Amino acid sequence: MTTISYLAISSGIVHPVVANIPWVTPVGINGFLATGGHISGAVLSIVNLGISICIYLPFVYAVERIESKKLKSTDNVSSKTINM
Repeated sequence: MTTISYLAISSGIVHPVVANIPWVTPVGINGFLATGGHISGAVLSIVNLGISICIYLPFVYAVERIESKKLKSTDNVSSKTINM
């Protein structure tokens, strides 16, 4: 994300940052305000969010699979205990 942002700003596709914006500002609005009201800053902010989602999503899926396996094994153990 940093490299993409750097290249976008240095090539002139996105206007440089002209204002410090609080980190709690919503995605898109923060890029728009930080670049002085240029829509290219908002687009870059949304692109960075999409990249972040693509990076983190496989890990979320992996945790879900692990939790699902734990739940299934717990259900199997509890059903065997009840049947005895």
